[in-house]
Amino acid sequence: MHLTLLCLIALAIAVPSLGHNVQAYKNGYYFGRSADIIVDDADIHPAEVQLDWQITKTHDHVQENVNSIQDVHIYNLVSRALGLPQIKLPKSYSMKSQMDDSVPFNPLSPLNGNVFFSIEGLKSASVPSTATTLGATPVYVLEQTARPYHPLSLLTTVVSGTQPRKHGIVNNRDLEVMTSNLFDISKVLYPEATIIAGSSCKCYSTVLSTHKDADSYYWDSETGSFARVSGEESTVVVNMENIQELLSFARQQVSFSATEAKIGTVAFDKEDVTLFAEAAFVSAASSVLGQSESQKFLSFHFKSLAKIATKYGAGSAQWTVAVDLIDAAITHALVNLKGCTSEIVYLPAYETSRVKELQSLIEPITAAHTEDNKFPQVYLTAAGQNEQEQLCKKTRDVISQSHPEVTVFCPLHGEEQKRAIHDDVPLVPLVADTPAILKFHYVLWTMLAIVAAILYAAYQLAFIPPDESLYTASTFYKGKGAKVVM
Repeated sequence: MHLTLLCLIALAIAVPSLGHNVQAYKNGYYFGRSADIIVDDADIHPAEVQLDWQITKTHDHVQENVNSIQDVHIYNLVSRALGLPQIKLPKSYSMKSQMDDSVPFNPLSPLNGNVFFSIEGLKSASVPSTATTLGATPVYVLEQTARPYHPLSLLTTVVSGTQPRKHGIVNNRDLEVMTSNLFDISKVLYPEATIIAGSSCKCYSTVLSTHKDADSYYWDSETGSFARVSGEESTVVVNMENIQELLSFARQQVSFSATEAKIGTVAFDKEDVTLFAEAAFVSAASSVLGQSESQKFLSFHFKSLAKIATKYGAGSAQWTVAVDLIDAAITHALVNLKGCTSEIVYLPAYETSRVKELQSLIEPITAAHTEDNKFPQVYLTAAGQNEQEQLCKKTRDVISQSHPEVTVFCPLHGEEQKRAIHDDVPLVPLVADTPAILKFHYVLWTMLAIVAAILYAAYQLAFIPPDESLYTASTFYKGKGAKVVM
């Protein structure tokens, strides 16, 4: 009985692992956009989210009892503090430990607005002690409910409260967001609100704010200035000529021109201009918003730090002063936008040497069949799709030899795929050899074998003659010195 109980417990552990694994890939799959071969690196450290006191004090239950928050819950946490409508999440994500439903919804929130930052290539544990805003308020592990990891996809999930299978952003290949986000809803509820979004990378500024009346900016390297995604005239002016002036808030002297870039005594290359441009934009945008009497919303993604880490190394002098500049820019913005709630999302770097190594392993296998390569998703040509299963198996075999923690996942194809999406049936790998599935099968068949043995033994005992059974029991007890009454 004890052995059977242990087997049942082991099965209970294995089944959720299998279900979570398959469901996470399904949540991250968008029909018509996701690729034919998907590579998921489980070794990437988790993303994190830092919430300010205005949000956590509204959710004491979250602050006191939770170390992690699922990505789909950030939208509701911020929306509740701002008095915005909530998203109804599936029961599987409605966890009491993550959302305290007893907190009343306040449709007349007195808050001035919201400031949202995301930083790619930074962990909260790596933030220098000199930082004043980064790491100053509670930081939670951001549980990713959809796989594989891509910073743009996860960022879209955070601001929309929906997973890639609904919002449609699986990488930076197709940028039309299929769901509204936090800032779009804010503009609908507060028509007079001023909304500014930006990043040095156009794809991030595009997903951060999709409302037609929002100002969304990206760094145009050809003109050397921040330009509006819509192409209209900019209200936030940041260019090569005024960047140094806009960085007057920096804690160390900044020297910036077309020929020189320095923070203190630390020199940068001219190609590192986006670091300075991003910090300058946050300063300029927060100043513009600070003059607005209506509710204000600022969202910005720092892309440059990940590039600095790749180029100079995390922990290098360039990286350290870059983090200090970003912290100073965020601190300056929060001062300009006092009274707004704020969130900071720490996203793992993606364009790393490890990613390049995985790409080098895949390319010899898929190069002749590749239509587009937006790692971790590999898009095959029409001819290559006919060989998807074979190519996927080869890719999985090669990667598993050197990187067993990496999962290679292949969605179903054709009518089977459409039916799986339509009927809400989990997509499964074509070759069932992912670690979770193997674990499930090992435990399942071991348990079945043991149960079968127990049932067989019970069946045999049932046919032992009564006299023989009594004699056997009596003999046993006599051997133990017990008194037996016949």
